[in-house]
Amino acid sequence: MLIEVEGDTAPTAAEADLVRTAVERAGAETVITAEDAASSARLWATRKAISAAVATVMIGKVNEDVVVPRDRIAELVAVTHRLSEEHRVPVVNFGHLGDGNLHATFLIDPRIPGERSRADGAAAALFDTVLAMDGSLTGEHGVGSAKLAFIERQLGAGSVALMQRIKSGLDPRGLLNPGKKVPEANAAIAAA
Repeated sequence: MLIEVEGDTAPTAAEADLVRTAVERAGAETVITAEDAASSARLWATRKAISAAVATVMIGKVNEDVVVPRDRIAELVAVTHRLSEEHRVPVVNFGHLGDGNLHATFLIDPRIPGERSRADGAAAALFDTVLAMDGSLTGEHGVGSAKLAFIERQLGAGSVALMQRIKSGLDPRGLLNPGKKVPEANAAIAAA
């Protein structure tokens, strides 16, 4: 876990001490405190390397970023572990927990028949859970095509219709990113 406090020097030092005490009381075995910008940069480099490190564990992954209220992150992490077992695909979780953003990464070997579809099933169940928790389908990476079937459930039919009208006005021939981000106006949206 990487926790960063920002602000003026004196209050930040006091807040960092409070954080250190809290994580030690919670059972942290090791707590490293960045003493300067260079040590902070080294810690952040470690965090930024997680996705690449996960890619060395398995040759494929279905990585979904979702957001739930912060007080439900632990519950969502538990759900990803249950989904991992149910769908028989390992999961690795990381993210920006301070803003409720979780990267649930289901690991797959796409050469094994059925493995991708099991991971897609786990992701769909994850999306259902997130929406039931009053969360968002994406925190930073967008809807793409994988989440199109869920977008109307999150935003409502009126919002999706407005997005479709805007896209149609800007892209009347449907050439820009077809089939991504905004469900096509005449496409039936599946209730997953």
